[in-house]
Amino acid sequence: INAEYMGDSDLDKNQPLLENISRKEFDADGQPKITHYVPSLCHLTGQTAEMKADTRRGRELIKKTAMKPHLRLSKIHQAITSITNNAEFTKQLKPWGIELNNKLLKGPARRLPTPVLKNGAGPINVNTERESWDIKFQWPMFRAAHFQKWAIVCPGKSGELEQFIGSMFRVARDIGVNLADPAILETGYRNIRPADYKNLMTNQLPALAPNFVMIVVPSKTEEPYCTCKLYLSTVIGIPSQVVTQMNIAKDPLLKATKVLTQMVCKAGGAPWTVDMKLQAATMFVGIDLHHSGDLEHTGNSIAAFVATLDRDCTKYYSRTFKVKSRQQIMQSAKPGQGLKEIMIDTIGQFKDGNNGITPKNIIVYRDGGSEGEVQSLATYEVGELEAALTAAGISCKLTFIIVLKKIRTRYFTVSKDNPAAVSNPAPGTVVDTSIVNHQLPEFYCVCQHVNQGSATPTKYQIISDTSELTTDALQMFTYCQAHLYYNWSGTIRTPAVVKYAATLAKFTGQVLKGGDVKKSLYNKLHYL
Repeated sequence: INAEYMGDSDLDKNQPLLENISRKEFDADGQPKITHYVPSLCHLTGQTAEMKADTRRGRELIKKTAMKPHLRLSKIHQAITSITNNAEFTKQLKPWGIELNNKLLKGPARRLPTPVLKNGAGPINVNTERESWDIKFQWPMFRAAHFQKWAIVCPGKSGELEQFIGSMFRVARDIGVNLADPAILETGYRNIRPADYKNLMTNQLPALAPNFVMIVVPSKTEEPYCTCKLYLSTVIGIPSQVVTQMNIAKDPLLKATKVLTQMVCKAGGAPWTVDMKLQAATMFVGIDLHHSGDLEHTGNSIAAFVATLDRDCTKYYSRTFKVKSRQQIMQSAKPGQGLKEIMIDTIGQFKDGNNGITPKNIIVYRDGGSEGEVQSLATYEVGELEAALTAAGISCKLTFIIVLKKIRTRYFTVSKDNPAAVSNPAPGTVVDTSIVNHQLPEFYCVCQHVNQGSATPTKYQIISDTSELTTDALQMFTYCQAHLYYNWSGTIRTPAVVKYAATLAKFTGQVLKGGDVKKSLYNKLHYL
C-alpha cells in the first residue's frame, strides 16, 4: 500500500492485497486483467441464489436501482453536494489537481426522424413516441415464407394443440403465408426424455423431408430443447421452433401470431423492412464474441458474423467460427477459417443475390472492445476485412464501428419551458458534441424506448472509415438498423445485425456446443 498517500489513517499499511483476475476484461494480448484491492476497504456484494429466487426482494431492488430520471439526478446532486461540502475530501483531491463541479454538463442533442417502415401492404403505422408498432393486427409480411411440408414433434395430440394449430391457420391467411397441414409425430406422454425426441426425429424426419419443424415440449427447460436444436441444426439442417405446452394454451391467437412470425423469419421471410434511402449497394455487418457457456473445456470462444445481402436489409448471411478462449481479437483458432474467409464468402453471396452487383459500401458494427483495445482491433480485424476485399477483387469502401454498450454515461432531456423537468431521451436522440472524444470520431445514440428506470445510451466509435458517407448518414443508418430486429416490434438498443450476431454467438456456444450448422441454414435466421 502507498503509505505516503494513506497518511495518518488507521489502515494497516502492511496488510496483503487481494488480487482479482478478471473473467470478463482482457488486455490487448487476450490476457485477463489483474486488479489489486485493500482488504479492509472491501465489502461483499452481489446476491446469493436464494436472494435471486426471492421475487419480492427483486421488485424492491429494481425500485432502488432502476430509478426514474428525476430521482437519479436528485441522488447524483445529493452525492456531489455532500462530497464538495466535505473539506477533508476536497483537501485529499487538491494535490492531485482534481476539482468536482457541483453542476452537471449541459449540451446540445438532436432527435433523428422516424424512418418509414413497410410491410407487404405498404407503410406501417409507428408510435413515434415509443418507436414501436403492433403485430397483433395481422398484416401481410413484407416477404412471406411458406410451409407446404412441415412437421410437429410433440408428446401427443391434445385439445390445446389442435386449437393452436387452428389459430395458426387463421393467422396465416391474414399475413399471406401458405400453411399446409403438418405431419404430427408423437413421442408419447411417457416418453419425453431428450433421447425420445431425438430417436423419433432420427427415424422419421429424413423420410418426410420437411422444410420446417415445430417442437412442443412440456416446459421451458434446457432439455429437450438443446438436444432437438443440436440435431436439427447440425445434423439435418432444418430450421425449427420450440414452444411449450403451457404457452400455446394461453391466448392461442396472440401466441400463434408471434410464433408464426418467428417461423417466417427462421424460414427466410421478413415481417417488415425499413426504407434507408440507400444511394449505393450497401452491406451491413454485425460481429460479436461469446465467451461463456459449455466451451470452457475446449479452450475456445465463439465469434459470430451476420451480414445483410439485399437493399431492404431483410436477407442475412450468418456464420460462426472458433477463436482462442477468452481472446478479444477475432483471430480464428483454425487457420483459413476466420474473418477474412467468411467475408469473401459473404461478398460472393451478396453478388449472387443481386444480379452480379457487389457492395460499394460495407459498414461493420463490432460489438464490445474497450478503449484500450481499439488499436488492436484496428490493426488485426480491419486488416483482415481489407484483405478480404482485396482477395475478392472488388472496389469497396469499408467503415468499421465499435459498439460499446457497457458505459457509465447517461444523458437526460431537459424541458426548455421547465428546466427542472427531466426525462429519458426519446428514441433516436443523438449526442455528438460536448461529451465525445475529439481524437476519434464517435457519437452516442439512444435508439430504444425505456419503460423503467433511466435510459443507457450506446456509444459508437468509428475507428476506420474509407467511405465518403457523412457522420449524419452513419447515424441514420445506425438508427434504421435498430428497427430491424424481428424478435421485437420496436427499436432495440443496438443495430439489428449486432443483436443477431450476439444471439447467434450465444446460441452456438451454449446450445450447439460450438458446432457449425449445415450450410442450408447460413442464409436463414435459424437462431432467433
